[in-house]
Amino acid sequence: MKKGLRKHIQKTLKAAEGCTLEFTQRDVYTVANNPQKVRRYIEILRQEIETHWKG
Repeated sequence: MKKGLRKHIQKTLKAAEGCTLEFTQRDVYTVANNPQKVRRYIEILRQEIETHWKG
């Protein structure tokens, strides 16, 4: 996935500091029946949360 996704997640994490936050992935067109894309998205999301979340 592109670096833009990481930047978007980081921006969201920063904006939500001190709040409860939930991520939902709904873009079925990008997934295109490829479960590996979903796994990779979750992997990136977890990495960014571990590195940047200050909830």
